[in-house]
Amino acid sequence: MNGANGALQATAIFALVLAFSLLIERLLEVLKSFYDWLDSHFDWYHLWTRRAYGVKTFVERRRRLFQFIPPLAQAAFLARLSEVLLQKPGGGCGPIPVVSGDLVRQVHVRVAAKLLGMTIGIALAHWQQLDLLSMYHEVASGTIKWGLDQVPGGWLPGLGKTVTGIAIGLGSGPVHKIITTLERKRDEMTGVSAAVKSS
Repeated sequence: MNGANGALQATAIFALVLAFSLLIERLLEVLKSFYDWLDSHFDWYHLWTRRAYGVKTFVERRRRLFQFIPPLAQAAFLARLSEVLLQKPGGGCGPIPVVSGDLVRQVHVRVAAKLLGMTIGIALAHWQQLDLLSMYHEVASGTIKWGLDQVPGGWLPGLGKTVTGIAIGLGSGPVHKIITTLERKRDEMTGVSAAVKSS
C-alpha cells in the first residue's frame, strides 16, 4: 500500500505506539505510588537495610580482589557504585561514603519498573501486530509500503514486534526518537525517489 493511504496508516501506527508508551508510563507511575504506600505502611525498610548490608559485603569482597584487577577496571567499578548506590558525604559526615538503603531500594524499583514496562510493551506489540523494525527495513531498503497489511508480514516479524515492545516499555522518549528517525528517513527516501523520477 503506497501513497497517501500508506502514509496515513503509518501515522496511525505511530500514534498507537506512542499512546501505548504513554499509557505504560502512567501505569508504572501509579504502581510505583502504590508500592511506596505499601513500603511505608508495612515498614519494608528493614528489607532494604538488609540489602544495603549485602551490598556492603559484596563491595568488601571486591575490594579484596582489587589487587588482581587493572586500575582502570577498579576506577570504573567504584565510579559506577558511587553513582548508583552510595550516599554522598555531606556536612560533617566526613569523607567516608555510606551504602544507602534508600538508594538500594530506588535501584531495585527502577529495574523492576523497566522490566515490567518492557514485558507489557512486548505483549501489546504482539497483540496489536506492531513492528517498527519492519517499517525501518522498508525505509532502509527503499521499498516504502507502509500500511497495516504490510507490517505484520515484514522481515523477522517476531523479533520486530519484540523490539517494538521493548521500545514501548521504555517510555515515550525512545519511541519518539524511533518515530522521528523513521519519518526523517522516509522523507529522505521519498525525496530521492522523486528526484530520480523527475530526472
